[in-house]
Amino acid sequence: MIGVYSRFVNGNFISCSFLSNLTQETDLLIESFLMNNEVNQLGESYDDLKIEHIKDIESKWHDLKKYLIAYRHNRTENLLEKIINKSEDCWKASDFAVLKAQTITENKISRIKFLYIILSVLALNTLIVIWVVYSYVRKNLEFKASHDSLTGLFNRHSYEKFIEAELERSIRYKHKFSLILFDVDFFKNINDTYGHKTGDIILKELSQTVKNSIRKIDEIFRIGGEEFAIIIPETGIDISSIIAEKVREDVENNSFYKDIKVTISLGVADSSSEKTISDI
Repeated sequence: MIGVYSRFVNGNFISCSFLSNLTQETDLLIESFLMNNEVNQLGESYDDLKIEHIKDIESKWHDLKKYLIAYRHNRTENLLEKIINKSEDCWKASDFAVLKAQTITENKISRIKFLYIILSVLALNTLIVIWVVYSYVRKNLEFKASHDSLTGLFNRHSYEKFIEAELERSIRYKHKFSLILFDVDFFKNINDTYGHKTGDIILKELSQTVKNSIRKIDEIFRIGGEEFAIIIPETGIDISSIIAEKVREDVENNSFYKDIKVTISLGVADSSSEKTISDI
């Protein structure tokens, strides 16, 4: 277990397969210990250490694994909280058993196997919690760094990375891509008339409307207050102009928060080997 901790402390990411192998090993250790006759002898010889203590750890451990399996398929904050709470339960049960085991191991070194199992469960439990929390925090930080907090769209930083990569790909493979830039007409009047809170809600609804109007391969970005960009891969200006007109019509025909009507103005350009991002 010291080696496992050292690997994590040194910054190496613990893989799912590694944790899976460690989980299986712990299951086998607990199962073999419960089947061993020595457990029953321990239960009869020492009144304050019963087989029920090991079964209690086994029960809590199985509950923790159940939540971990669910979390792998549905990473919600509710499941994360359950994992942490159940991990604390495992820790408390294991800690209690360790204290009892210390008394036994002082009298008979052959019982060290019991202590090894409990410590393995403790170490694995700690690693799992660290791994889950680390993955959750990393995922959220990465999302916040690349997405706009209001609309959930990609932000300006992501836009600059996307368009640079798209232009490089366009030049290398001689395929055009298109860029649509648009903003909301007279958006300041909306904020002044209805308030900034209403303006924010309209921006969120408008973002979803535009996202539903474009193709799945197209990417939309919020690059300013009411300014947006759409990158259209593998597409020249003829098709991208049609897409832009569809987006414009969908926004114009929609009614937003408080039945407010909104229009947008769009510009369309496509790439060529002679063009830079600024040219586009």
